[in-house]
Amino acid sequence: MKIPLALDTERITSRLNSLAETTGWATYVGEHWIGGDVPDAATIYRWANGERMPKTAEKYLKFCSVLDVDPFSLLRATGDVHSVARTLIGAFQNDSLHSTLAFVKQFSGRVVTWPPLEIAKYFACQKWITIDFQHIPDGNVGYGNLKLTGDPALERDHPQLIHFAFSHESRFGGRWLHYGFVTLEDKTVKLQHIDGSTDCYVRGSRSEPANVQTNFLQTPANFRLASLHPFQMERVPGIAPEEGDFVRFP
Repeated sequence: MKIPLALDTERITSRLNSLAETTGWATYVGEHWIGGDVPDAATIYRWANGERMPKTAEKYLKFCSVLDVDPFSLLRATGDVHSVARTLIGAFQNDSLHSTLAFVKQFSGRVVTWPPLEIAKYFACQKWITIDFQHIPDGNVGYGNLKLTGDPALERDHPQLIHFAFSHESRFGGRWLHYGFVTLEDKTVKLQHIDGSTDCYVRGSRSEPANVQTNFLQTPANFRLASLHPFQMERVPGIAPEEGDFVRFP
C-alpha cells in the first residue's frame, strides 16, 4: 500500500550541511554510521533529494541516528494529513506498511511498554527520556496546560520531538496509547495528533517554554511524555485558558 509520506528533504539537507560542514556528507555519515552496510555517497544524496527512502526501517533509524533526530521528524505528508492517518491505519490492519515505516507500528495501538525501547538503542541516549504525571479528576473537566522546555544544547535547525501517551489503570489492562507529539524547532511549536489534526504557534524566543494543552477527562489517567533529547515539563494548576499562545490536542 502506497503511503502518502516522503522524506523531508529540506530538513535532511539542513542537518547534513550543519553536521558535515568540514567533512562532506558521505564522510560524516560513514564516520557516525552504526554497524556495517554503510550507504555510499550516491545513496545518501538520493535520500537527501527525496528520490528514494531507505529500504528498511533499520537503515532509516540508523540514518536518523546519524542526524540525531527523532525518526518522525524526517517524514512529511504528501497529501492531506487526515488521509495520511487513515492510510496508515489501513496499512497496519492489512499488514502492508512500507518496510521503511515499520518502526511506526511500535508506536501504534495500546501497548504494555511505551515508548518502544528498541528504537532508542540506535541513538546516543540509548534510552528515552520520560516524564510521568497523573491526572486525578477534581470536578473540573477541560484542558490541562503543560509548559515544555526543550534541550538548550540543540541548534536552531535541530528539531526536538516530545511524544505523548496516556493509560487508564482500570481499562485495557493499563496499556499505553500514544496519541501524538509536539515538535520544538527554533521558536516554532508544532503539534501532530494521531488522527491527523495539527496545531502550531511561534514563541517569542527559543528559551520560552512551549504551552501545550491536553484533554483531562472525568476519569483518572496516567500520562507519559518521551523524547530522545532532554526536556523539562511544568504542569500548570487548574483548567487551561481558551485564549493565548498554545497548541492543543483535540
